[in-house]
Amino acid sequence: MKILVTGNQLKTLILKEQEEQEEEIVETDCVPNLPKSWNQVDYSLKDIQNGGILYYGDEDPEKFNALKLIQRKVNSINNEHYTLDGKYGPNLLKRLSIILDIDLCKQKNNDIPIGPNTLKKLGLYTDITEENKEDYILASTLIGEQIKGNKDELFAILSTIKNRSKKCKKSMEEMVLLNGQYNTWDHYNELSEDEKTDELHNRVANQKSKGVFNNMLKIVKEFKNTTPLPYNHYVANYLIKNIESKTDSIFTSYKNNKDSSEKIGLHTFWWDDEHRCN
Repeated sequence: MKILVTGNQLKTLILKEQEEQEEEIVETDCVPNLPKSWNQVDYSLKDIQNGGILYYGDEDPEKFNALKLIQRKVNSINNEHYTLDGKYGPNLLKRLSIILDIDLCKQKNNDIPIGPNTLKKLGLYTDITEENKEDYILASTLIGEQIKGNKDELFAILSTIKNRSKKCKKSMEEMVLLNGQYNTWDHYNELSEDEKTDELHNRVANQKSKGVFNNMLKIVKEFKNTTPLPYNHYVANYLIKNIESKTDSIFTSYKNNKDSSEKIGLHTFWWDDEHRCN
């Protein structure tokens, strides 16, 4: 016999199961009881870095705000898939105590306030300056282009950016943010300068919470100490099937320089002397 449930019914069942799990956790290790009511807050990770504090019993339902990103980061650390409900309850508190090696029995009110230092320990603190902004933008670009790529493929992608920047006498950051170059930055490019600061911070915070950003940042820094590979164009492998019928500029470039092309991972790379700068 099949039992059909709606999306809302399934969500209710999942949340009920989670609350039952939360109640079970309260039995040991000085974890407080499940809050009878939740304190509504509205904090981004940037707000926490600037002095905001999250306490046990806080709730923030916003998708990209601090609590859900912290929950997701804890999931990635523990390789778990716990529901992201935006509540600082027993389950999150218990897991934080383990990750941070904190004895809840010795904590005031058996709580772990989440402030800037906790974000640093979780790898969620983001200090973007004019000096390092390019590295952050490049790392974020790699995540948008090939989140699962190996170092060879990621170095090849960065090489195309570096080689274009040399020819066009622009920084790698400027090259990435040119209109029409990377659609992952289209929304960012439409914002004011003040809005861009918040958008970049939120974007990086979201990627850090998934546990993928720091490795990409490491790749970018390592690449900058190497010689770029001889590529300034690339395209996803699946897009060059039936290539003869395609007339877009990128495919014309590939057809004209096919002999210099090389497949690395999920992309094909090549050099084209006719590369444009705008």
